Amino acid sequence: MSVLTSADRRHFLDYDFVQVPQAVDPQYLARGSSRVWQRLGYDAHDPTSWTEDKIQMPSAESEPVATIATIATIATIATIAT
Repeated sequence: MSVLTSADRRHFLDYDFVQVPQAVDPQYLARGSSRVWQRLGYDAHDPTSWTEDKIQMPSAESEPVATIATIATIATIATIAT
């Protein structure tokens, strides 16, 4: 299964990254985003609650990339294999 075009592969080889739309399962994005707002104590829908321009947050938890981004993992393996 190839999710990357030859142009995607070329971009990856030239720039060390490639955009893979919908590579991460939306449930993980929603859960992670919600947790970030909770940890910050900010309201995602109220910019007046955002008191800092930049925040360094330590990692709270992690998931293996292959678990949350199966399409990206497949794309990476396909790129390496070709």
